[in-house]
Order: sequence, then structure tokens, then C-alpha cells
Amino acid sequence: FTANASGSGVTTLVRLNGAANAAQDGNALEFLSGSGGQKVFKIHTLLTSNNYGDTVFSGGNNAAQGAGAWVERMRIKDNGNVGLGTTGPSTKLEVDVTGAAITNALQLTNTYSSTSVNEGTGIYFKGYYKQALITAYENPASQTGGNLQLQTYSDDSTLNTGIVLTRLGNVGLG
Repeated sequence: FTANASGSGVTTLVRLNGAANAAQDGNALEFLSGSGGQKVFKIHTLLTSNNYGDTVFSGGNNAAQGAGAWVERMRIKDNGNVGLGTTGPSTKLEVDVTGAAITNALQLTNTYSSTSVNEGTGIYFKGYYKQALITAYENPASQTGGNLQLQTYSDDSTLNTGIVLTRLGNVGLG
């Protein structure tokens, strides 16, 4: 299948239009691989009780087409909430990890390398007026890592460090 579009604006190249009942699968786009039709990836709509559609992203379970089941990996609800590991996210992003032990649900990585600047990564909280930042960083001069700091902005440009937890467990305030 090849589709070409020219001109300006949005052009619909492919439209899937099918009948579906509430709380049932709507249309789907499936990606299969190999002569056995191995399930790789599926994007489909799932009509909700209010007749709006959730978008569901599923992965295969290495079973041939027709055998086994698709495994849901991510869902975008009709209200815009995104869920990983859950079919009913109640916030803009909800990650649900099932496990008996402590499990990393989110990993932030910074691959920048310097010998003079603190390196790290953080989570930035931005409100209408003020912001806050939680960062994990390392000091490249002493090659020590695992420090965590909580910072707030007193205005649009002044960043104040409130709490620092060092890799050794020491706590600094102010």
C-alpha cells in the first residue's frame, strides 16, 4: 500500500470505519511479522460506555496469529489520560507496576559527561507562578554520585536549594 498526499493542511490517507458496539473493540491496525503472522504491534480503539473511544496500544505475546492474545501495553483514555500498566488511568499519566519488590516505574537518564559541571537529571514542577525542581546529580570533580536535592524558585530566575541528601545519607538544609 502506498499513499501520497500533496498540498497544505491535513490530508486523511487512510480511514478505518467500522461498526462497533459500546464497550467493544472498534477499528484496529495490526502489524504482523514473518510467514506465521507473528503478532508484533496493534493499535485499536475501544468504545467506552459514553461512545467515545479509548486508543489502545498492544503488543504480541510471540504467538502466531489466531493463537494467544494481544497484551495491552498503553492506553490513552478519551479524556486524554495516559496509562501504562493500567486500563483506567485517573491522572494525566499513571504508571502501574505490579510486583512484590520495589520496582522502578520511571527512569530518567542523562548521558552528558563533563569534568567541571554537575551532571544529573530531574523532575521539573511548573505552576502558573512558581516552579520547583527535584534533581539527582553527581559531582564529576570528585566522581561522587547519588546526591538528591529539592529546589524552588523564589522568582522567575532565582533557584534556591532547600534540601540536599548526599549519597552518604547526610542531609543539608538551606
